[in-house]
Amino acid sequence: MAIATEIHAVGTAPAFTLAYALFQVPGGWLADRFAPRRVLTVIIAYWSLFTMLTAAAWNAGSPIVIRFMFGTGEPGAFPGATRAFSRWLPSTERGFAQGITHSGRGSPARLLPPSSPGSWFSGDGTRPSLSWV
Repeated sequence: MAIATEIHAVGTAPAFTLAYALFQVPGGWLADRFAPRRVLTVIIAYWSLFTMLTAAAWNAGSPIVIRFMFGTGEPGAFPGATRAFSRWLPSTERGFAQGITHSGRGSPARLLPPSSPGSWFSGDGTRPSLSWV
């Protein structure tokens, strides 16, 4: 467990954060330059691919590379959605749509752990996990 925590703290989390920061603006530019529907479709497919590859990590370094690549795809989602809203919705409805989008962003992370029996216990399976509280 300590090795996994160390790899996350030293490798995967910073790799994802760096990639996310570097690709936020290019993701928005792509949504402006090309149709937001196309850009969002590509982003979701790319993002999904690297989400699946996360489970296929084969050594200590591969999760770092996979999370970096995942981080290059995800940041275009919010600028792309914002661009889509600006094209598809009247100006009087955009704020509400953005509010729904942003409020729903963290909901799965809050709702999933209580519904998953595996999350009821800590990593060693001996005590209740309070990570979802």
